[in-house]
Amino acid sequence: MNIETQAVAPALFFVIAKIRSLFLIPTNEDRKFGYLTFLSSLMMKDAIIKGRIRL
Repeated sequence: MNIETQAVAPALFFVIAKIRSLFLIPTNEDRKFGYLTFLSSLMMKDAIIKGRIRL
C-alpha cells in the first residue's frame, strides 16, 4: 500500500508538469518544477522496482 502511494503521487505531478509545459511558455519556476518532477519520476521507478522485488 505504501509503495503504491509513493508511486502514484510523483506520476500525478509528472502529468501535471507535462500538461503545464504544453500550454505555458516555461519560466524559471516551471523549469525548477520540471526538474523536481524528473527527480520524482526516478523515485517512482525506484519504488516500483523495489515493489516488484518484494513481490
